[in-house]
Amino acid sequence: MHEKNENTQSNYYDIAAEEMAWFGPEISFGLMTKFTKAGDQILDIGIGTGLCAELCVRVGLKVIGMDNDAEMLNICRKKAVTTDLIQHDLTDIPYPFEKASLDHVLCVGVLNFFGDLSRIFAEVSRILAPAGTFTFVVAHREPNEAHEIVTHEHNHEGHPITMFRHGDATLAEYFEVNGFEKLRDLKFPIYMDLDKKQMFLAKALVTRKTS
Repeated sequence: MHEKNENTQSNYYDIAAEEMAWFGPEISFGLMTKFTKAGDQILDIGIGTGLCAELCVRVGLKVIGMDNDAEMLNICRKKAVTTDLIQHDLTDIPYPFEKASLDHVLCVGVLNFFGDLSRIFAEVSRILAPAGTFTFVVAHREPNEAHEIVTHEHNHEGHPITMFRHGDATLAEYFEVNGFEKLRDLKFPIYMDLDKKQMFLAKALVTRKTS
């Protein structure tokens, strides 16, 4: 993998995503664009370096980014693809937005690090306008699969990371409790090593707030 230095710091994470064949942003963007229009405001939770935001601005969406990592926010800021960037931990609730103030919410490459998504779904429901969409990616779980996944080469430092799968039944409960309906979904692979020998299935979903 590329060496991290002053010249590559601004695109190191984007290069790593390409090397790991991480296509979550492109897949999520492709699924959700049918339900958006130019000028809509979208919050990107866990915006990172702005991989999703770069796509959103191409169709005229106004992107607000939220992330707890200052380095990621600085990289994203240099791309000039957002109207605002906010440093905030997604586990710190409430989020700094008014009720029903956003047209859309996006969260890609983040939720697989949390075992319980109930508080996140409740908060997204609060800040999302009626008929607004919530597009997100989770690690997909079949009924016979374990909830936890332990990886060993997922990040560039090689540290083991525990991630979590979320099954259809669990997601359906989140939707019912928080007033969402599923519009679209698509499964795709996430690789856990650069050789692409270890993988698990992820699922991108587009939901709409109904109440």
